[in-house]
Amino acid sequence: MDSKLYTRLKVYEFQEEIRSYNDSGTTRPPLSILKKIIANLTVGNTQLIAYNDIFAFVCRITLQFGDQNEGVKKLGMLILEMFMSTAYKSARSGKSGTGAKDVDLDSVLSQLLPYLVRDAGDANGDVNALRILGAVDSGFMSTKMFSNYTNQLWVLANEKLSSDNEEEVRIEFIHVTIRLIQKIAKSEADKEMAEDKIKVIFSKLVNILNKFDNIQILSSVAETMLDLTLTNKYPYLRIQLTMHQVSKLISVITQLRSKPVFNKAEFGRVAPILALLTKYKIDDANKTISKDVITCVRPFMSGTNLSVVMNSIKCVIYYLGDTHDENFNGKVIVEIVKVFCRLFEFEDGKMVRENRTVFFNCLRNLILVVIKYGDEIHRKNGDIFKNLIQNYVCVHEEVDTETYIIDSKLELLYLLSIKGIEDEMVIRILLPLVRSANPDVSYKAIRTIGNLAVREPKYMDVMAELIEKVSVEKNLLAISIYIKDLTVLHGPSEEKVVSTYLRRVSSSKDRVHGMIAAADFKDEDVISYIWVLGEFGGVGDLLELRGAVWSRFELRSRLVDYDDDFRHKEMQHFIMDMYLTSLVKAWVRTGQRGAEVLALMRDTEKLSRQLSRRVTFYLQVIHACGGDQAKLRTVLLLPKMPSTSPDEAAAADEDSCGLTDETVSELCTVFGSLACVYLRGVHSVFRNG
Repeated sequence: MDSKLYTRLKVYEFQEEIRSYNDSGTTRPPLSILKKIIANLTVGNTQLIAYNDIFAFVCRITLQFGDQNEGVKKLGMLILEMFMSTAYKSARSGKSGTGAKDVDLDSVLSQLLPYLVRDAGDANGDVNALRILGAVDSGFMSTKMFSNYTNQLWVLANEKLSSDNEEEVRIEFIHVTIRLIQKIAKSEADKEMAEDKIKVIFSKLVNILNKFDNIQILSSVAETMLDLTLTNKYPYLRIQLTMHQVSKLISVITQLRSKPVFNKAEFGRVAPILALLTKYKIDDANKTISKDVITCVRPFMSGTNLSVVMNSIKCVIYYLGDTHDENFNGKVIVEIVKVFCRLFEFEDGKMVRENRTVFFNCLRNLILVVIKYGDEIHRKNGDIFKNLIQNYVCVHEEVDTETYIIDSKLELLYLLSIKGIEDEMVIRILLPLVRSANPDVSYKAIRTIGNLAVREPKYMDVMAELIEKVSVEKNLLAISIYIKDLTVLHGPSEEKVVSTYLRRVSSSKDRVHGMIAAADFKDEDVISYIWVLGEFGGVGDLLELRGAVWSRFELRSRLVDYDDDFRHKEMQHFIMDMYLTSLVKAWVRTGQRGAEVLALMRDTEKLSRQLSRRVTFYLQVIHACGGDQAKLRTVLLLPKMPSTSPDEAAAADEDSCGLTDETVSELCTVFGSLACVYLRGVHSVFRNG
């Protein structure tokens, strides 16, 4: 194409050329104008899409000359596809313009859409026409026109997807069904009718899965079905694979693998099929085929296409539990871990080949393996853990800058530690991170050590050292969570840890109180800190904290811009409730400064109704006991209730990590959940700001 065509033109210059062409009365197609439009769109001059008169001109020329001139048709279709796809993205981001007001787009589209439907529906359908149909969105036309358009496209897709002729079932038609379903859901006022149409399309995809053996078609169907069902937008789209479907899919995969030569594109098409096998596990009555699936998929774990490798590992993990063959399972599990050990190039534990997203996927899959089979791996080949730690667990801050990578590495370390790796190795990795200059890394390292200390008493020796090493006050309060949990679970036996912690907090009291008032600490940390003061500190410590807690309460209560405002306000209620309760507890425990405590308790003017009731309850109890400290201890310092609910207690089961088979199955398909590992809600560890 002539380089002059790439000169960026102003919109008015295009409009002038179009006007001159229309006035000339020529019967020759305006190829130069079409080429200039393509060139300008290619170099990013997307302002053209905001002008309906330019769009209408291209539509008219395509309709007028397309059937007689193949060159005009190709240029016109290409421009329309660029217009539609670019305008679709712009409309989503709110950047589209209104264009010329004297152009009736409905009138133009009412002529263009049948032309596109005809071309897309031919035996050798025009792929560009289909892509344009898939890109058209409701922003281009009226509601009535859009509904008419989706009906035409639905009829066309129904016809094509119903064919028994492999040549007619184009993968482009399969992929466009996603857009079609989105449009049907948007255009139909009757939700039941929309659901019926969507179910029909989905059933066509399932039928294609049953009818054909073509790897391209099956891969496209698998990819489309996964895209439609991995979200909750269409909860009624569900299938369970039958024995016939699974047998056919593994047969197709086996045939592909047995080819002497196959290209990378063919190999990559295996990934969606493996993902489909993982997502829609075969029903319980046909679990005998599980070993066949694993045998078929295993060789793909040694490939070089990382997407295929990851999906094959997930698929194998998913079906292993149904084989009931310990010897077979043991060999496969060790093989999976060895795949991870050789998957990336490492130097001193630092990844050489930079592909961080794929590396994250590897970490999540490795976590699944360790959760389910960590004990068996350690029993059969304990040394293999050392390679995993070197390459996948050690956090190198100059390389591991992504939060999701650090989170996953710490989670993996936690899992490996409870599966039996050396304590010294765990501590050697975590303690340097506690002193990290990055407060988020330091905080997460502290939480990991704390979780280990709650679960494994042998890690308590590290807690006192940990308290001394924390260099950022913002992270100091995180330790209070574990002092609280340890006290509730095992009693106040770790006096050294408690006294060291209180001394350390006291030395930074002014900064700690200032950060509590400014709402810099996480809510959970503040609640636990107040609890520790009530359990082990003095009344004076809590009275001095009053101003900071009240400032935080007022500050957060005024904030209304949170996405989840109700939850944040509720947490402030919990903090104030904990403060009042701990204040009474410390007074009853020590008998100190009772008059000041009672004066503060009676100052309830600014408290909410629920908190005022709590204060009234305490005052009534104090009055009923006549201020007798012994009676108050009997009434108010009752034996402590366990801090864990039945669900959390189940999660503390050492052997299973609290995971049922159903939970593991869910994790296999939706990796990234951390809630399976930590004793407390993991969103408060890693997912909150």
